[in-house]
Amino acid sequence: MDFCRRSIRASIEKYEPRLRNVVVNSVPNEDDPFHLRFEIRAQLVTEREVLPVSFYTTLDSAGQADVGR
Repeated sequence: MDFCRRSIRASIEKYEPRLRNVVVNSVPNEDDPFHLRFEIRAQLVTEREVLPVSFYTTLDSAGQADVGR
């Protein structure tokens, strides 16, 4: 699970430079144990302000990701 969290964080930091202080936590998914769910919290840095953001991503058994709020 740590590998997935670190990989998600590294990808966000590499491909989305507007997000800072990225924190990725695993979230239990009792509905479907074959899907891994993660909560992502960060700060969105724009020219005018810094906004807190959070969203969820789910990884299925085929490695496909679904991102939502």
